[in-house]
Amino acid sequence: MKSDRGQLKAELMAQAEEVIDELLDWCEGEEGPTFSEIEEVVLRLRRRMGERMAEAVVREGEEVRPVVDP
Repeated sequence: MKSDRGQLKAELMAQAEEVIDELLDWCEGEEGPTFSEIEEVVLRLRRRMGERMAEAVVREGEEVRPVVDP
C-alpha cells in the first residue's frame, strides 16, 4: 500500500535528523577541522541522505506498479 505524503515526509525527516545528529556529533568531536575535512564529511552525509530519498521514492513507485513476471 502506498504511503501517504505525511508518512513519507515523516520517514524522510527522521532520516534527515539522524544525518544531522551524526554531523553535530562529528563537529563536537573535532578540534579545528580543516575545510577539506568538513567538506568530506558533509558530502558523505549528503550522499547518504540523497540515497535514502531516492530509495523512498523508488519504493513508493514500486508499490503502485505491479511487478510482472516474465
